[in-house]
Amino acid sequence: LSYEKYVAHEIRRQEPMTDRQRDIFLSQCQELVSKNSVTEVVDEVHAIHMVQLTRFILEAYPRDEIEAMIMTENEWRLPTLLLSELIAYLNRRENAQTLPPARKPSSTSLVPEFNHILALKKRMAILRYVYGLSPTAIIGTAELDHLWSLCSRPSDREAIMSFLATASQSGMRPLVGGQVNGPTDDPLFVAFEKDTCRYIFENLFCSISVGWESLGDIAYDSFRSVYENIGKGKTCSLDALWRICLTAGIDSIALHAMNDLLAAYDSVVSNNPAGNAWSNSHRAVEETFSKRIFNEILAVNKGLLEGDATSERSAERCIRILKAAIDRCSSLGGSASAAAERMASLPPTSSLQDYLSRVPHGLRGQFSCKSVFIMVMDLRSQSNQGESSPRPSPGQSPTQRCERFKLNIHPLETLAAIRRKVAAHCNHDINFVKPTSLSGREVSNSNPGSSDMNRLNLNTVPETTLAVDMGIIDGCEMIVMLSNKPLSTPSLTTGPIMHHVTSSKLDLSMLFDSRGSSDGSSESSDQFFDTLISMLQSLPMRDDRVRDQLRSKDSAVNTHDLVWGLMLAMPTNAGMIERVRVASLRSKDGAAKCIADDAMVVDSDS
Repeated sequence: LSYEKYVAHEIRRQEPMTDRQRDIFLSQCQELVSKNSVTEVVDEVHAIHMVQLTRFILEAYPRDEIEAMIMTENEWRLPTLLLSELIAYLNRRENAQTLPPARKPSSTSLVPEFNHILALKKRMAILRYVYGLSPTAIIGTAELDHLWSLCSRPSDREAIMSFLATASQSGMRPLVGGQVNGPTDDPLFVAFEKDTCRYIFENLFCSISVGWESLGDIAYDSFRSVYENIGKGKTCSLDALWRICLTAGIDSIALHAMNDLLAAYDSVVSNNPAGNAWSNSHRAVEETFSKRIFNEILAVNKGLLEGDATSERSAERCIRILKAAIDRCSSLGGSASAAAERMASLPPTSSLQDYLSRVPHGLRGQFSCKSVFIMVMDLRSQSNQGESSPRPSPGQSPTQRCERFKLNIHPLETLAAIRRKVAAHCNHDINFVKPTSLSGREVSNSNPGSSDMNRLNLNTVPETTLAVDMGIIDGCEMIVMLSNKPLSTPSLTTGPIMHHVTSSKLDLSMLFDSRGSSDGSSESSDQFFDTLISMLQSLPMRDDRVRDQLRSKDSAVNTHDLVWGLMLAMPTNAGMIERVRVASLRSKDGAAKCIADDAMVVDSDS
């Protein structure tokens, strides 16, 4: 490394002798690179070294002299030469299995196997550097199409996508082998014209033949980089995001694409403000998403019936997309967070019926309650407990008693309501009941092994905070203190903390609600529900042993668990509600009239 630094320092000297030597070295490198571009069998190690040496010498020139060195007779000779060398290398690699090696190492040498992927990435980085030295040095669409067709292997496709993404925007020079020779503050120009950049995104990145089943994070990061710059709002970008969601071989990439897809639909609605929810601009976007997810479910259902091996994965992705869209849709979401968001938007003067109308029927019974362990620490002095109080157990403080019991907590209950339940169970004054901590809760994006992340200090949590916002799930444990006097640091009573996902402005009521159809009928929602249920019924069944094996693997996906989560999040079929209401009116004329506005009333005893 010290020798390389010494040579780099010497070759950058601004002296007549050094200038002549640089020109000689660069001319010889170009001659060897040109020779390798037309030779079928070459020493690949020597070939990549010549390309790297060309850049090493080129970086020794002052920036204001480089453009003159890479242009010869009004032609970009050096950039074109390096591009031709790259194409020749890809052609040689395609025939590498049928050609003998140019140099066979002896049995005693320790020559490592040539790394074609690294060699390709180095060539791409050098090409990016050379074409970024001048704003007029550009690559055309014909050359890009040729490179794209040659880079058909997954590793090659990722390399070409990374190159196209970085070359589509100005920036710093790329690293080659982790080292940069020369100053790094010189920006590189875009290597394509604006129309070519659009061509790259629309015709290459959004094409059907990308092959997302075999691509990884590098490919999607490259796609997203170009998408953020020039792809937003384009129809082809939505098609590409749908394709990535349904066909990506890596679940994390499909999840990122799903979030970008829903954000793209939401962005279109946000950028077209309207006075009412059913304006033409909003409705066009909503119908586009609704029709697309409906058509995808139809295609998946057909594939499942025909035994297509990839249909189960596509079904799982459709379920995830639909559930995520429902959860983000504050007007329809069946989750506790979505219901809480709808309730929070109501004015303080709203009636109980107004609040009840915002709660889906799946959250209107004890089935949705979470079973939580309550550990009560009784801090009352022994003298104030009375003679009838039980004696403390061995090893327990004489002034402290503990009791542990289960308590059913609804996701929409507040911390104050939980205090009341504990006070009623312990027959104690609610003013002297204080929840102090909650452990075992659900925390998004936390480390499973981090106990600090899963523990919540309730001393600073407002009493208006909902159970769903505290992350209460089955098996949580809450510690509650009982005393005969007010405890220090009382819980706040204002400013509830909310941790809902940013609400989407996309209204999906046309899928689930008869109000979404043009004629107000429930035929549209009935058709969607029938198609969805048909797809879910077509999923292959697994016995209990296989399902247990899937649950034991973090990377495995249990589609049936996803289906159950979707069913809990979905709103009720509007057509079914209407039929139940009509049947109820016929059988109970008097009693049913009071619930005509809401057929799914809460049964407090169920």
